[in-house]
Amino acid sequence: MGTVNPRLKLRGIPLQCLGLEGKLMDKDDNCTMMPPELEVLTRILVDEHLNELMFNGHQHAYAEREGKLQPITSPFKNEHDFEEALTLITGMPNTVIIGRLQWDGMLPNGSRFHITRPPHSPDYATLSIRKFMPKHRGLESLVVAGALSKKAGQFLDACVRARVNIMISGSTSSGKTTMLNALCSRVDISERIITIEDIPEIQLEHPNWVRLVAVPDERGGTLRECVVGSLRMRPDRLVVGECRSAEALEMLQAMNTGHDGGMTTLHANSSKDTLTRLESLILFHAGAEIPLRSLRRQIVDALDLIIHLKKDRNGKRQVEEILGLESMEGDIITRTSLFKREATKNDSKLLSTGMVPKFVERFKERGVPLPQYFFDPMALEE
Repeated sequence: MGTVNPRLKLRGIPLQCLGLEGKLMDKDDNCTMMPPELEVLTRILVDEHLNELMFNGHQHAYAEREGKLQPITSPFKNEHDFEEALTLITGMPNTVIIGRLQWDGMLPNGSRFHITRPPHSPDYATLSIRKFMPKHRGLESLVVAGALSKKAGQFLDACVRARVNIMISGSTSSGKTTMLNALCSRVDISERIITIEDIPEIQLEHPNWVRLVAVPDERGGTLRECVVGSLRMRPDRLVVGECRSAEALEMLQAMNTGHDGGMTTLHANSSKDTLTRLESLILFHAGAEIPLRSLRRQIVDALDLIIHLKKDRNGKRQVEEILGLESMEGDIITRTSLFKREATKNDSKLLSTGMVPKFVERFKERGVPLPQYFFDPMALEE
């Protein structure tokens, strides 16, 4: 057995690709309770409107509530109290040490944290917490919240049931994981779902769900290796929490070899940038020379749909556009905008363009009914 890199350790769980099978988030497990020493954080995290909590040292605290960032009074009286809290958090199970000055992990209540220390952050130690939302948000709740139109929600539900391969793109904290959870909730209970993440954020109520968590380690356990290993586990659905490295190519190849119905997310600033970003990830991390045209052919053969999310100027998370991938024209991937957000007098609305996706026949093949004139440009919205 090889020795573990001392600059990259994991506390509390084996240094490998872990099959957690949902256990970390078992709401009946006592480990989901925050320790009393972190009561100062617990009192803030119980706020149902809170999305993220950030500390720049012990004095400066900020909270994002419903998309809006605002300063709050820090609960830490001095630097010593703050350091004690950081020491307790970094000593918890499910904490990945990145080098010697950064920590990633998950609090017992499911919230994700990131910690930095000087000299990496030279002015002060920092703590950033992305709150775990125990409330299930399905497509219906996204429609009610205005993130989706009713028709777009109906379309995405049909896409999941018809096993369309989907990529969700957007900037940081734009709602990608929320959308991924909502889509996964529409998977039939007869199917076997395998999710792969670096930090567990996907939450499903599904009887046959296996969660794999990638753990950086000298022996392996990367996202890519989890994707490769998952193909030997008879997945009906393969879901990668976020493509950011070499696993992007493995995900595409899985989609191209009969593992349809896959889903993943990707950081991108616009729907147009999504494919460029995907190409860059694969070309940079693949470790092999792939002609660009061949890569684009793999992408268009694998992916069917891109859902791009964006925060509006008020911090509201919304679907900006839904694109269908069509074919290749020369060296260019052609795309069709199926739904696009348009400004209204006081707000905006996600509207159908009336265009028909290339995979429309798959709805019939999979027995997924849509209204007769669903894509008719003369009947765009109900």
